[in-house]
Amino acid sequence: MFPPRLPCSSGRAALALLALGTACLLALGCRSAERLHEREKEGIELFSQGRMARAEQVLRDVFEADPGRYQAARLLALIYERAGQTARALEVLERLVAARPDLGLGLMELADLYQRLRLFDRALPLYEKAGATFGYPLAYVRIAAIYRARGEDGRAERALLTALRLQPTHPEARYDLATLYESRGLHEAARTQWEAFVAVAHRDPQRARQVAFARRRLLELGARLATEDARALIASARRLLRPPAAGRLAPEDA
Repeated sequence: MFPPRLPCSSGRAALALLALGTACLLALGCRSAERLHEREKEGIELFSQGRMARAEQVLRDVFEADPGRYQAARLLALIYERAGQTARALEVLERLVAARPDLGLGLMELADLYQRLRLFDRALPLYEKAGATFGYPLAYVRIAAIYRARGEDGRAERALLTALRLQPTHPEARYDLATLYESRGLHEAARTQWEAFVAVAHRDPQRARQVAFARRRLLELGARLATEDARALIASARRLLRPPAAGRLAPEDA
């Protein structure tokens, strides 16, 4: 037969208990997340102070509790990489990407580590996904670097132009495109990119050395192009002043 019905008061009490239990679980979850956040901040501070052993311990605890925490994973992987423990660094970043496939910065971190280890076949699809899905210009700059390392200058150029379509003021893309054009002997195109790089980077103190180098290249290219133009004019004048060959009429006598 049917189970006996609970009195209305009993039903309301059960619902109240269920709501109370849910609220308690939510509160515990919030407090747990807050504690993890505070621990992550502690690990970041320890890292900035250079206390790597303690930072590793704190960040590892945070990461094991939540592998999707970007800052904890990034710094923990960096600690391992600096210690020569690249396998552990890769493990951390691969777990981060698995936990947060929607996080473009995680893809970039893992791809950057693959690139530093010269694992280009693993890095390239991650950069391509980061560029196509999240529109990161830096992803295309990194793609270009891989293609240049492989000697594929044409594909490198296309990647850099894509980065500049996404962000025309991207300094690294301008700088790399200028050096690419110079390596191919395209001096006029290189000068255009050096000028654009100086225009966007001259106020960035972190790029002061690159800007100084770019300005030197502009002076050198300007002198070189002026010399080439002068030589072209001289050669043209000589052709015009050259006497006609025997048996041939000068143009004005024809």
